[in-house]
Amino acid sequence: MLIFQSQISYIRLEASKIKHHLTETYSFTYIVNKGQNMKVAMCTLLVLVASLVAVMEAKDACYPENRREDCHIGAGATEEVCHSRGCLWCPTRQGVPWCYFPQKDKCLPNNQREDCHPGAGATEQKCHERGCLWCPTVIGVPWCYHAK
Repeated sequence: MLIFQSQISYIRLEASKIKHHLTETYSFTYIVNKGQNMKVAMCTLLVLVASLVAVMEAKDACYPENRREDCHIGAGATEEVCHSRGCLWCPTRQGVPWCYFPQKDKCLPNNQREDCHPGAGATEQKCHERGCLWCPTVIGVPWCYHAK
């Protein structure tokens, strides 16, 4: 939207999307002086549009379908159950996990882990069988865990 007021023009970009019944709005405002080169203003506007699109897409980017490890094998997976297991939820086509483990290189911070396999003998396989996340870290912090 372009609004002219005295010697200054405002270029305001706004984009909204609805996710989980909430509206998220992203906006940028760019002030253009009347004497300023319009080519510079339009280039800046293009950069702002590209940035806005990138922010909105990156926020909701789902992990690639061919690299998802199913976190809820069998029927009955729901978004709520998926998140309670510390997993990610991203609906897609049939045959691809909608509830899946986060990327292994993106472990939760140590203070956000709730132990899922207290005691000795935890292994990655046993951890995943319990529907938990596995991410080795320092001694004294759960390696097999749910998100708090």
